[in-house]
Amino acid sequence: MARLLQDSGQSLSVDGLPSRRLDQYEEITRLSELDHVKIQVLPLNGRGYRASSDLAILDLGDGLPPMVQVDNAWAAVSTSDKPKEVARFTRRFNQMIASALPSEETPEFMQRLEIFNG
Repeated sequence: MARLLQDSGQSLSVDGLPSRRLDQYEEITRLSELDHVKIQVLPLNGRGYRASSDLAILDLGDGLPPMVQVDNAWAAVSTSDKPKEVARFTRRFNQMIASALPSEETPEFMQRLEIFNG
């Protein structure tokens, strides 16, 4: 299962051509409808926790320990499989999930963005 969080501010970014943004909205909608993918959107006006950088919690399977990957300033990437660090970032990720729109609302949210930007 892949679980992704998309900041609605990123969805509204004016970088790139409008046609590229529309293609991205369509792709996010398509991916959100797959059984093994959950995509949730963090509302721009939400009051919950927001990470200051991108992060990923990786379950590598086959008896390997879970790992956390965090993007830092100046394009640096930090990774750790230390249980304390994985637990800390998992709590942060779970707090963002709790503040995000339900995954079932992602396709409708993306369609509204398409109309707004179309």
